[in-house]
Amino acid sequence: MKDLAELARKEREKEQGRQKRKKVTTLIVIIAVIALIAAAAIVAFTVMQRRDYEPPTPEPGVQTITLSDEVTDLETPLTFRLMPGNYLIGTDIPEGVYDLKATNGDHGYVSTDISSYEGGINELMGFGGTDYLKEFRNAWLVKGEVLQIEGVELDLTTKKCAPSVEARLPDISDQTFIDGVTPVEGVYTIGNEIPAGTYDLFLLEGSGWIYCETEDYSFSFYQFFSTDPEDDGFPAFYHLTIPEGTTMEVNDFEDFKLFMRASTAENFLKSE
Repeated sequence: MKDLAELARKEREKEQGRQKRKKVTTLIVIIAVIALIAAAAIVAFTVMQRRDYEPPTPEPGVQTITLSDEVTDLETPLTFRLMPGNYLIGTDIPEGVYDLKATNGDHGYVSTDISSYEGGINELMGFGGTDYLKEFRNAWLVKGEVLQIEGVELDLTTKKCAPSVEARLPDISDQTFIDGVTPVEGVYTIGNEIPAGTYDLFLLEGSGWIYCETEDYSFSFYQFFSTDPEDDGFPAFYHLTIPEGTTMEVNDFEDFKLFMRASTAENFLKSE
């Protein structure tokens, strides 16, 4: 799982390294040809961009995943959009069976502790080519697990979930500027200049990127923050747990201002 996540991060880093690209005027004839080729490619790879798994059939004596008794069939499908972040199933989003559809981002990674072939999900998703799925169907999101989304924005649709839990989505408009920091460009040591903990990261203005890594490489995080969909960036990241000793680099691309709000989900990620 970490190999797939690292692959997606490296490809996003390459894309952001080309942010200062020049605008090139192209002949209308060439644009038309490229559009036709792209349309043909989309049709050709439609099957490769979608996976549809049925819940696994358990082997005799082998325990498989199950959903809680709270999960029920809905009269009307429920759809909500998630930005990159870590979502605690059963708290941040309802437990249930979901179809996932990429809406923004080229090189994304989506996972739970339960793999795709066990009924969960562990896939590259986005619009970065044939290695990246645009859709994934019938992912079992089990209460107590963490849904990890990096480098892609998703629409989640379910006809079967626990309706008692409402989706708690990142709220950018209602920011509470308490128990948080606004780091300027530079290099920080988590635990010294910035306390270790779980944060919700919100873009206030401009654009730039955050890169975090521990000395032993047990933890790493990279995201380009932007409101321009062409930048392969995002305006927020939800529930990022940054351990003590992490080196965090803040890189200003254009008047970058970021707010790190202390998350209410203390000790959010499960211990290994």
